[in-house]
Amino acid sequence: MKHRQTILKALTCLVLTAVVSLCLGPISLFKRAEAQEEEDVVVTATIEAWMDFQVSPTSTSITPALVGIDGSVSIGSTADINLQVGTNNPLGWNVTARGTNDGLHSTSTGYTISTVSATSTLAAGTDGYGANAESTLAGATIGSLYDYYGSNTVGEITTTTANTLVDKSSANGMGSVANMQIRAAATSTVPAATNYSDTITLTASGGT
Repeated sequence: MKHRQTILKALTCLVLTAVVSLCLGPISLFKRAEAQEEEDVVVTATIEAWMDFQVSPTSTSITPALVGIDGSVSIGSTADINLQVGTNNPLGWNVTARGTNDGLHSTSTGYTISTVSATSTLAAGTDGYGANAESTLAGATIGSLYDYYGSNTVGEITTTTANTLVDKSSANGMGSVANMQIRAAATSTVPAATNYSDTITLTASGGT
C-alpha cells in the first residue's frame, strides 16, 4: 500500500511539472539587455556686430535770405534734417557734429558768418550760426548744446570739437532717431553772395 502511494505521488509531481511548463513556457534566469547608444549634435550660429547710419537730406538751404534786397534782416532755418541710426551694440550709439568753416563762409567774399560759442539765441541783424535738434526715438537724448528744437537758440558747430548731437545707451533697430535744423542770422552789412556755406560732418559711433 505504501509503495502504491509513492508511485501516485511521483505521477502527480510529473503532471504538475508538465502543467507549469506548458502554462509559463520556458523560464529564463537572465533578463535580456536592450541595445541603446547615444551621440550628441552640437549646433552653432553667428550674430555679426552691425551699425547703420543715414542722413536725409545731405544738402539743404537756409531760408529766407538772411539779408533781403531791401536791407531787411531775418533769422533763417533749414527744413528738418532726419537722422536714422540702428545697431545691435548693447551700449547703443553716439552721433557727433563738427563743422569745416566755424560758420557760414563765402569763398567769393572771404567773409564768415561765425558760429555761436557754446549755446546762444540768434537775433536778426546779428551774425550767428548753429544747430538744434529733437529726439524722434524713445531713449535717444539730444546733446545739451542742441536741445532747443523749434526755437532760435542754437548750439555751436565748430571745427575744433565734435559735440554730441544725440545719443542712446542701448541697441535699437534701424530707424529715425532725431531731426536737426540749422539756423543763422547776419548783419545787414555782410557782403552779398549766394555761396555762404558750411559742411557739417555727422559721425555715428558705437557706445562705449
